[in-house]
Amino acid sequence: MVVVKEVDSNNVKDKMLNFTYESDGYYDLLSSEDGLTFSFQYQNHPNKIVKSSKDALVPSYIEEPLVFIAYKDDKEVGYLTLGIERWNNRLRIWNILVLNEYQNQGIGTILMKKAKEVMKLTSSRQIVLETQSCNNRAINFYIKNGFRFIGFDTACYSNFDLMRKEIRMEFAYDNIDEELKVFEEKILNEIKSKPLMKEIDILKFIYQSEFGPGHLISDVKNAYEYLLLEIEKMSKTSNENLIDNLTNNVIRINLIPYLNKGYDKKTLITMLAISASLIKGSPYLYKLKIKRFLSLIEKYQLNYDCKLILELLNYQQKNNYQPFSHSDEYKKGYELHYRVLKKSVFKMFNLTLDDLKSVFKYNVKEMYLFENDELDFAKYQVKLDNNQNILLYISDISNYNKLKDYLKNAKIEVLSNEDLVIGFRNEE
Repeated sequence: MVVVKEVDSNNVKDKMLNFTYESDGYYDLLSSEDGLTFSFQYQNHPNKIVKSSKDALVPSYIEEPLVFIAYKDDKEVGYLTLGIERWNNRLRIWNILVLNEYQNQGIGTILMKKAKEVMKLTSSRQIVLETQSCNNRAINFYIKNGFRFIGFDTACYSNFDLMRKEIRMEFAYDNIDEELKVFEEKILNEIKSKPLMKEIDILKFIYQSEFGPGHLISDVKNAYEYLLLEIEKMSKTSNENLIDNLTNNVIRINLIPYLNKGYDKKTLITMLAISASLIKGSPYLYKLKIKRFLSLIEKYQLNYDCKLILELLNYQQKNNYQPFSHSDEYKKGYELHYRVLKKSVFKMFNLTLDDLKSVFKYNVKEMYLFENDELDFAKYQVKLDNNQNILLYISDISNYNKLKDYLKNAKIEVLSNEDLVIGFRNEE
């Protein structure tokens, strides 16, 4: 039985690892005449490639190392060194090694599963790693474990890497397949509950699940005025739930039940603005989701026009991925009024909503913190920490102590005394 244990990196900082691999071929880099288009082609090597190197289990340049050792019959048989890259929210595999006599026993896969567990625990958006274009065994292992090729460096190890057929290749794991399976379930449920949905409504749903509310919040003041106008026209009762899940991270807040519960309109705009700053979205993933939906049309014989969906997508691509409005049939049939938010943002405000109702004020595109107009304006910046806790970094405070006392009385945690940092824990 193989057991993987985390160890204190300080206790193994002097431990060295010996890396050795053999290969019958390599991936050759081919480029166009202008040097701007590239492809890799596998080539057999006339002689077997044998490479060996020595490296520290915990290289000194890793800022936040996490070290795991695999044991079999109380013997060390494998090693995994991870590093958290906070600046871009990625987890890097610096070392993954199984001793030669224990290879081909599934230990490497066990270590890779551990890395994926850490990815979830740290809420990292990707796992990244590097290997060499001549290490085809490692490349095949990474692809088998769900990694995809994301880039290369032709002069990482020396100025002659191209000649040596030893180019640095970067691979990443980002759990896209799992996310897309969740998306398939969500969109099928949406179609079932709202059979009047047209092709344009499908794209609206997919757009919101990927890009969130960014298109609505370029100007906070206008977004608030638009919300007030919408509230005036809508009815006071609804059978809708307060929250509809679009994805695991993005939700739809239905306005009627939101207001009927006594929640604040300005707080909603604050949540909308914060969500817009945190949800960036990816055109690549957006197109992947549309591709998945097209496959669902074929699989379940859904009554949607694939050609029309592709035409709508092509129009969006030419217009910087601007969202569509709902169809008239959808608007008349369901009369929905909602806003799209990041789930952790809503949870943060839901936990402290009563305390924060009177805390936020708006001034055109900037938002300011104040209490009962007794404090001068203070700018804030929103960030997520490694555990998806939401932090408000507040600066330019003229009445610092009064604000701090107010937050204390409101039972809102103050995390730092330099630039005032207020933390709201994500209770996932």
